[in-house]
Amino acid sequence: MALSYAERAVCSSSKGEDDRRASVVYERSRRRSCDVSGGPADVREIIIKSKRTHAEASGYDFSKLDDEQLIDDWVVKFFPSCTFNTHPEGVLVQRFLPHPTDPEKVVYISQIWALPDRELPSYMGVPSDADRSGKTIRRPSYLEKGDLESLGPVISQDATTMPKIQKRLRSKGYKGAIYSEQEIVIRQFYAEYDRHLNA
Repeated sequence: MALSYAERAVCSSSKGEDDRRASVVYERSRRRSCDVSGGPADVREIIIKSKRTHAEASGYDFSKLDDEQLIDDWVVKFFPSCTFNTHPEGVLVQRFLPHPTDPEKVVYISQIWALPDRELPSYMGVPSDADRSGKTIRRPSYLEKGDLESLGPVISQDATTMPKIQKRLRSKGYKGAIYSEQEIVIRQFYAEYDRHLNA
């Protein structure tokens, strides 16, 4: 049964971190010789304008998307183990399946569905030399243990962090988690999980 909720992912961890990310994006835009005026605080508006302009030039109609849908990472989760990170250019589908023999592990499967000739968010880990014409389908790739670079910057960071968190869950000092407002998806997941176990 699918959960009936969706959440806009909140990417910021702190205002200082947001400012740093904005500065990086701004500098990249300047290096690409884009028509950029303003400063790091104007990055969201610059990206929104650029996406709308390039979409029209490529024959895509993003007119029914509001600015947040155009630029933010919108996450839809299906209980218990599938997420869709949606963007106008494409969708990252992640599935987390039980390991066949070890209950402390999962099998992670990711797929990327993309519009032809569109640049995808860098966190999705699509190689820069990948064919984006839409005329071919990229063959599945299987990662060797420890090959996290191929997953992209965000997922590789998650893959590095998760084993450490899992290990600490077994600590005698762990009494349970306190979730912040940004972690509402995790709270909702465990509410559904408990509801199913107690049914």
